[in-house]
Amino acid sequence: MGLMCCALLAWAGALLIRPDRWRWPVVGFALALTPMSVFVSSTVNQSGITLAFSLLLVAGAVARWMYGERGRMAVVAMSVGLPGLLLVRRDRALWVAILAVSLAPLALAGSWVRARLSVLDPCWWSIRQRGVAAVALLGVLLAAVMWVGPIVHRLLTSGEVEGNGSCWQGLGTMQVYLDHMIGTFGWIDTFVGCEMCTLITGVCFAVVLPGLVSGAGRPVVAEGVSLVALLATPVVFGMIMFTCFEGRYLLPIWVIVAVMAALAIGRSQFAAAAGDRLVTVLLTLWGALHVWSLLQNLRRYPVGYDGTWWFTLDALWEPPMMSNLVAVMLIAVASATSAFALSRVVRLLRPDDDRVGRRSTNQN
Repeated sequence: MGLMCCALLAWAGALLIRPDRWRWPVVGFALALTPMSVFVSSTVNQSGITLAFSLLLVAGAVARWMYGERGRMAVVAMSVGLPGLLLVRRDRALWVAILAVSLAPLALAGSWVRARLSVLDPCWWSIRQRGVAAVALLGVLLAAVMWVGPIVHRLLTSGEVEGNGSCWQGLGTMQVYLDHMIGTFGWIDTFVGCEMCTLITGVCFAVVLPGLVSGAGRPVVAEGVSLVALLATPVVFGMIMFTCFEGRYLLPIWVIVAVMAALAIGRSQFAAAAGDRLVTVLLTLWGALHVWSLLQNLRRYPVGYDGTWWFTLDALWEPPMMSNLVAVMLIAVASATSAFALSRVVRLLRPDDDRVGRRSTNQN
């Protein structure tokens, strides 16, 4: 599972991060991978492979509809990511629908899609086609009316409805779901820690908020739609089946929020004002938080969540075929290798301030 997820994530990274592009897509790709994402990607858990397929689908959409990729790689990536999502989740239809709606602003801007949509212009429809469309619209309205009553009832009640939950239960548990999405390892039994969760949330806000406020272009719309879906999905599940939802289910939606927020910043003047230092600070802090989460995840096995940090010296539990000290050394080697590779990638990319400056000069 770890090799499969790494291969899919690397494919997505190669589509998002291009030498002729700016540096903020690196931040979006890194931010999409929370500590919980890394954990579920290395275990036999469908949330990990779902996250990988989701990021591959998003990367293919960005490469095709934003970068103008004319080759087959972007289409192939979407052709792999979409059926993958349909195969690995039991609630596949809902997640695919959320991804489709969130990525619609990118797709609708494509010339091929616009040409196909022009065929649907009602001005050119025959009387029969307009009649069929009217009947279909009436059917949709009737179906919606049938659902309005129960939905309003669930929205207004604060208790359980027919043995299930209510929207207020889902809304009241939102913080727990977001904590699960960031880092609650195992069977949601090991929290990464309040201090670390606060730092991770701060880094996420440092990218998501500027993307919404100062971002430009289609990614802002996609970020807004996906952010609404991220916050509304737990509430909707709370209305239907309160106890059957976990925060890691939100990871495929968080992928869109993180990537689109970074792309929105990269297309704005904020990237030039912030400079490369902000990118370096965010990536460095994000990497340090990942290392800390790996150590915390390892500590919970030998001595428990509140146990001593000297678990490498004397503990009742050790990873199979190695000691805790060897595991810590492997984490250090893997972290150093990742940091070196990431620094090489960032140096190969075009500085954001140069790109924005040249664009402003050309416009003037």
